[in-house]
Amino acid sequence: WIKSPEHAIKRKVLYVDEMWQFIDYEQTVNFLEKVARRSRKRNAGMCWASQDFVRILENVKARGILQSTFSYFFLEQNKIDKKKIQENFNLTAGELDIILNNPGKGEGIFRVGDSSVWIQTDPSDKEMMFIESNEAVLQELLNNMKKVQGYAG
Repeated sequence: WIKSPEHAIKRKVLYVDEMWQFIDYEQTVNFLEKVARRSRKRNAGMCWASQDFVRILENVKARGILQSTFSYFFLEQNKIDKKKIQENFNLTAGELDIILNNPGKGEGIFRVGDSSVWIQTDPSDKEMMFIESNEAVLQELLNNMKKVQGYAG
């Protein structure tokens, strides 16, 4: 996608779930850091999720990924990470209160640049099928969709 001119106009997105798992592997973190830095110039982007942002922050190469990220969606965070979150993202006391004190499911702070907004997500069943990682929950969701909607897919 970097060297092929015919792919220049195609929108590309790399999704990385639980990015903290890749941080200990030098080749992988090098690749992710390059994608984060270069993707904007190539009609591409990287969407990543992690439950351990401090581990990413403390890795020199992975820190480049954080620096290249323009928007963040903070869901519930561990209180142990409060100081690091505040130091690195300059969230207000109210924003920290939302993400540190048992927010509702899907509730969090969406931050773009220096602007933040509280948001509550309400994903559709199809979106939940995409993001659910628990096979039993996924199967139950699929069965319910088949019953309720006559879903064939």
